[in-house]
Amino acid sequence: MPDSITELKVNSLNGIGLKIELPNVSGYGIGRNMPFFINYIDERRISSSTTILLKAGVIITPGVFYEDSTYNYFEMFERNSYFEIPKNANKVTYCAFGFNFIIEPRWYWNFKNRAIKGKAELNSGWFLSLPMEISLPLRTMISTPTLYDHQSTKWLSDYFNLFYSCGISVGYRHAFSDKWFLESSIEMQAMGDWANYFGSNLYSTVGFMPQLEIKASYIFSKNKKQK
Repeated sequence: MPDSITELKVNSLNGIGLKIELPNVSGYGIGRNMPFFINYIDERRISSSTTILLKAGVIITPGVFYEDSTYNYFEMFERNSYFEIPKNANKVTYCAFGFNFIIEPRWYWNFKNRAIKGKAELNSGWFLSLPMEISLPLRTMISTPTLYDHQSTKWLSDYFNLFYSCGISVGYRHAFSDKWFLESSIEMQAMGDWANYFGSNLYSTVGFMPQLEIKASYIFSKNKKQK
């Protein structure tokens, strides 16, 4: 137990984590997907109860999108809705592979009370955060035929996509050892994407939606003496 409450401070941590996002939406027209993230995590203390998380890693995203046979691809993209599936839709499954980068300021608002009780291992407890994320799906495998011959049953290599989001998140972290913790959070985020599709720049409408995140992380080291 520290000599005074002022010595109770969150830890700086680094490790590796697995994250699942649910629900999510697809940038390939209208669709749904479930991204899996494997990230390196660097959590740095900036005050006694706040940190900033820096994350970078790979993303694997299996999913489905729906092509509207009434419109060509470019018209469909411009009228994209995250909640509306076209009536005459062609269902296409795919899997995207790429990278993601996250900056997340975080406030552990009940950290001192938990630390006094000895329940704040690995910064366990409730938190409020502002995650900002960029994802780059660099390669996509289209696994079923589409309405466009150049996409059918092959790697989609002439398509560059950048997803971006920012939001506000509330969650809880639980450490079940001095190396492992589980974390879950609910986020309200604004998200959109930009794509270069066969030389044409395409922008989706920015949408607002809730999102559930579940994470498991292994910590390599922590620094209690950082000032």
